[in-house]
Amino acid sequence: MNRIVELDPSGRFVSDFIEGMGLPTPNDWTADICPDGFFAARYAGSRSISGEWVKGVWVDDKALSKLELADLEHGQLVNEAMAKVDRLLEQAALRIAPLQDAVDIDEETEDEGVRLKAWKKYRVALNRLAEQAGYPQIIAWPIAPA
Repeated sequence: MNRIVELDPSGRFVSDFIEGMGLPTPNDWTADICPDGFFAARYAGSRSISGEWVKGVWVDDKALSKLELADLEHGQLVNEAMAKVDRLLEQAALRIAPLQDAVDIDEETEDEGVRLKAWKKYRVALNRLAEQAGYPQIIAWPIAPA
């Protein structure tokens, strides 16, 4: 029995299909076929050429120690937090730009100056999240200005 692994164009695992289960082989897959039933693709950070996909992360077949598993989970939490920070920073940049433009051309109102400072403080707080005690398991997210 062969396991066929579907990969996206960047080489990340999408899904798999086991031949011999009475289902037709999927068409148009970028796939590695391996007779032992394990994935043959090498994923980023992999120490071996076989393993499995767990919670969105490639995990080698080699048994992970508790420390390695904790590092894996920590890395996943950091990646999730950073993705959210990036989205929030993009939103902040959209709010800051017109306010900064008004300041740059000396046409800001008092309210615009206050809002600009609030948005910049929010952006600084987002960039300092990793300094919080308990990060990334516990994050006190700053509240965006109104």
